[in-house]
Amino acid sequence: MSSEILTYRGDRVVGDKKIQQCSVYLPTGAQCHNESVEGGTTCQAHGGCMQLAHANNLELRNFRLTKFRADIGRLANSDNIKSLRDEIGILRMILESLINRCGDVTELLINGAQIGDLVGKIEKLVASCHKIEGSTGELLDKQILIRFTDSVISVISTEVADAATVGRITDKLIEALKET
Repeated sequence: MSSEILTYRGDRVVGDKKIQQCSVYLPTGAQCHNESVEGGTTCQAHGGCMQLAHANNLELRNFRLTKFRADIGRLANSDNIKSLRDEIGILRMILESLINRCGDVTELLINGAQIGDLVGKIEKLVASCHKIEGSTGELLDKQILIRFTDSVISVISTEVADAATVGRITDKLIEALKET
């Protein structure tokens, strides 16, 4: 196969059907008589399937790139992209895309440095976001949440006459508080 030369693909007519002949010339000097795979220039024996696989991979990569650009464009023009939470979301989306692109453990190991870098950036953004929200008062601590829940229970108890119902609601709210 090393002495085969890829050249211009010719067409030949078999019966009433015009087929695209494999473009490989054999060591004998004759062109391969096999039909090239659909969309390719060579037959299956001379790598036509690999051409199609490469073309499909290129199409998939272009699709993902177009989708990624559309997502980034949509997010960049959003009025809501004013906080670090959106930046965290973008980095998580990139990380997910990178991990999904890895087909096996070997590819994960190859991309390990890039994955680790993204995880580190996400960690720093989360810490910064937490710090900013804490300093601006946007972050609720547990004591404030308990006081708010107490106020909610007081409102419910004044509006609902049945003590058993108020008790069930209170229990559910306290359970929800414990889970946070």
